Amino acid sequence: MVLRRARLSACLALLAATATLVAACGKSSDTTSQPGTSLTFTRLGINTAGFGPSNQSTGNDAVVNSLLFSNLVKVGPDEKSIIPDLAQTWEQSPDAKEFTFHLRQGVTWSDGQPFTAGDVVFTITQAAQFGPTAYVGYQPTQWRQVVGATEAKGTKNPVSGVTALDEHTVKMTLAAPNAEFIRNLTDAVYSIVPKHLLQDAAAENVRTVEFSKSKPVGTGPYVLEKAVPDQYLQFKANPKYFGGAPKIATLFFKLNVKPESVAAQLQYGELGMVLNAAANDAPALSAIKGLTTKFVVSPAAQFLQFRTDHAQAKDVRVRQAIYYAIDRRAMLKNLFGGNGEIRWVLPGFNQDDAALDRYDYNADKAKQLLAASGLDLGQPFKISYAQGVDPAWDQMMPAIQKYLKDVGLNAVLEPLDSAAWSAANASKDAKYPMTVNAGGSMGLSPDRSSGYFNCKAPLSSFYANCEMDGLYAQARGTTDASTRADSYKQVAQILNRDVPMVALWQTTTYNAWTSKLGGSFQVFPNDRDSAFNVNGWTLVG
Repeated sequence: MVLRRARLSACLALLAATATLVAACGKSSDTTSQPGTSLTFTRLGINTAGFGPSNQSTGNDAVVNSLLFSNLVKVGPDEKSIIPDLAQTWEQSPDAKEFTFHLRQGVTWSDGQPFTAGDVVFTITQAAQFGPTAYVGYQPTQWRQVVGATEAKGTKNPVSGVTALDEHTVKMTLAAPNAEFIRNLTDAVYSIVPKHLLQDAAAENVRTVEFSKSKPVGTGPYVLEKAVPDQYLQFKANPKYFGGAPKIATLFFKLNVKPESVAAQLQYGELGMVLNAAANDAPALSAIKGLTTKFVVSPAAQFLQFRTDHAQAKDVRVRQAIYYAIDRRAMLKNLFGGNGEIRWVLPGFNQDDAALDRYDYNADKAKQLLAASGLDLGQPFKISYAQGVDPAWDQMMPAIQKYLKDVGLNAVLEPLDSAAWSAANASKDAKYPMTVNAGGSMGLSPDRSSGYFNCKAPLSSFYANCEMDGLYAQARGTTDASTRADSYKQVAQILNRDVPMVALWQTTTYNAWTSKLGGSFQVFPNDRDSAFNVNGWTLVG
């Protein structure tokens, strides 16, 4: 059932007493979660204009992706249990180099074409052939670890390490052991795409072909029915979803919701659920009748990201000085009610290593380090951030600016729209010495932060340390727990010393939803994963 934009706007305005929307204003609310029910929800954050693994840059992208597509495996609500998705079962060799996946039978793409092992082989092969430039954000680094992937880059050659043993069995052989391989395949960038629609796409235009821009075809629980740029995405339940047809017929994912409007939209029924809301809204939202609210401990972190190739941030003493200059405990308490945990190295690593500097607030030490660095303190030190996207950033940045000014740094805030901010982060031209960023899953494993670093082709902070990259690889390459722990300990000490990123704190997310939302609904610690069980969500009451 399709709603035109004007009709949807009318629904949002008129249904001020409920947090669910029916598919048309003329129908009454269905209280048994049968056809006709719908839910309007959002996640505060940035959305990339596109669909599929080539357009995965943010947590919001991951939520949308999990509605449309499927992976070989996904993760359970504990963020540790690996559960079946397109693969029903799998085996791993003792050395973590060979993986065999047994796929579900009878699965179809949303256009009716059959899903087979050939689609898996194609997905991996094309990712290897395309290389990094085909991806707007997250990179499918796992696929590139398959034997033959490096040789296939920039060619049409097959990847020798992935084969379809039959229509429902795929075997992968990695160039090096990777004990993290299966867990990492749960990320959105590893969703499987249809060979019959993308086999003619080229690396330079895969993000702009019809599939990626407007007509995604997947094997997920929902199908895209309508997209209004910068306003909303409308999804209808996929009745042929292999996990069982979703119980909520229609989902509206609202885009670009302003943090300051969330409380009113929840109160007046324009939203039925919000993930990653502002913690400061807790008093107001908890008072709304019929609304459930919850803080959830997250693996995410707020961090400052330096461009270590920028003249003003190149000296490690400048980066260390900024760490000391910020009273993170006061900020966490005063701005976010203490909801979070101070960190001195990226989440996922052992924070209790006595060799790690905790960078406790010390303005005098910050001043000393800045003086020793020889930095011209009169020159503007520009700090970029995406304005109006993450509710925390707009609150954090003025406080951080003041702390830096107090130690003599001429900090200048440069708020950007989300597109400009993303482009600045990816650009080889280091325009800004520092930005604020957030990592949604780093706390799940030390290996998660490895995606921010590449000594041969630097990215993000443009910090290049091949010794550290080798330690990450060494840890992935063994199933021996003590060996892995030692490698990660060394990585943590390098990150703590060189400070390519200032780990401010590990966060808790604040989430709110109509009490009518139930069934399998649950906010995962990594809230972007919360739609993994969306087909079991219900609306009752």
